[in-house]
Amino acid sequence: MNVLFADNDAFFLTTRAEFLEKAGYQVWQAPSLAEAKRLLQEGHIHLAILDIRLENDDDEKDVSGLTLAKDPAYRSIPKIILTGFPSYEHVREALGPVLDGLPPALDFVSKAEGPERLIDAVTRVFAHHNPVPGAHCSKKIVAKKRKMRRQKKAKPNPRRKKPA
Repeated sequence: MNVLFADNDAFFLTTRAEFLEKAGYQVWQAPSLAEAKRLLQEGHIHLAILDIRLENDDDEKDVSGLTLAKDPAYRSIPKIILTGFPSYEHVREALGPVLDGLPPALDFVSKAEGPERLIDAVTRVFAHHNPVPGAHCSKKIVAKKRKMRRQKKAKPNPRRKKPA
């Protein structure tokens, strides 16, 4: 699955993109609003992860990522809003209202929550909102994670005595 990851913090963008790639996703990095728009227009994006402040992290009024998420031209692409500046108003705006079957964003993730939370959000979006008819990659990733969890649980405990 092709994931667009847009964030103007180059270090954060690179490190989180690496986590997503290790989880099995093809990641397209966009360090700016303009690059994010260009990649969305080219198509073949199955999910967009957008930083709420794509233009200026110091400007409290910058909600360019949220504005992009609400753009009707990209309504059919599921989105996750990511931010280092979470607020109740932005969460409410990102997660509703539902138009044409999808809200502006399907999840809202704080950067402070760590890469695991982001991977979980992406996995949930693909599990419930498969954007590509006939695509099975997201189901494979979910199945792989479940199998890994079962294997962890099934590992023998070295302290336990084996039955005779």
